Amino acid sequence: MNEHADANNYIAVYPQSTNLGEYVVEGLEFTPSLTTWNELAATASPSPDGPTCSTPAPSAILDLTPAECRDIYGCNAANCLSDDIGFIEALLDELEDTYCIDRSRIYMTGFSMGGMMTQRMGCELNHRLAAIAPQHGQLVLGYNCAPKYDDPMPIINIWGTNDKVVPGEAILATEGLSLYFTPVSHVQYKYGKHNKCNVDEQLPEPIATASDGILEWQCVGYNECDRGDGEYGVEVMSCSWNGTHVYPVADGEPFGLNVIWDFFQKYTQIPPADRRRNE
Repeated sequence: MNEHADANNYIAVYPQSTNLGEYVVEGLEFTPSLTTWNELAATASPSPDGPTCSTPAPSAILDLTPAECRDIYGCNAANCLSDDIGFIEALLDELEDTYCIDRSRIYMTGFSMGGMMTQRMGCELNHRLAAIAPQHGQLVLGYNCAPKYDDPMPIINIWGTNDKVVPGEAILATEGLSLYFTPVSHVQYKYGKHNKCNVDEQLPEPIATASDGILEWQCVGYNECDRGDGEYGVEVMSCSWNGTHVYPVADGEPFGLNVIWDFFQKYTQIPPADRRRNE
């Protein structure tokens, strides 16, 4: 785990997830390592809708997968035994107990499998997070979820219109592990329902951001979400750009992160411990 705290009292944490070892794929000039999160995409086949992939993972990867995690379709290709939800919750406890941080402003973002894990955290631990921003990472088909607790869970969902590894609106990935993914619009509907947005009578509407027009960047969302305090605002937002499976960067500028940070700053979440003290 790497930590950094700056003068503004923000803290960034980068857990390393699980590494099962290195594997060789013919044609690649490097030897990748199987470092993954237990975020359901590569650990939970079959889903309620069937297998999570169209073709088995390469045998070099499956050979590293724990026997307890393998499925008959060859879709599971990561460590299903790691309790990453429990690990991140324990990490939050330690950070909150150790550092003087604003516990009402804990946000989560991640790319690819990190984005999938971010979505899973938004469902499982939404009472601990103020907002989430998955980037190029959707949950596999059959596992689209709503946040578990009554607390709101603002989400900004980033995806690339040319991403073939984790497509935004197509279901089947045509590169990578050939997984079946949940379309972004289905994720946004589920979160919109939870956040009391008017999803059944209103289609997502354009939302202006600081990065509009950069590499076809554009955002949409529901702008009639009931925050529970008599105020209404945007809590469910998705942004697309013409990228492949890479971070949204142009001329060295992380224009996607700029929009994410603008989104994050609008939201706070009262930590469970503070609620108990006030009861």
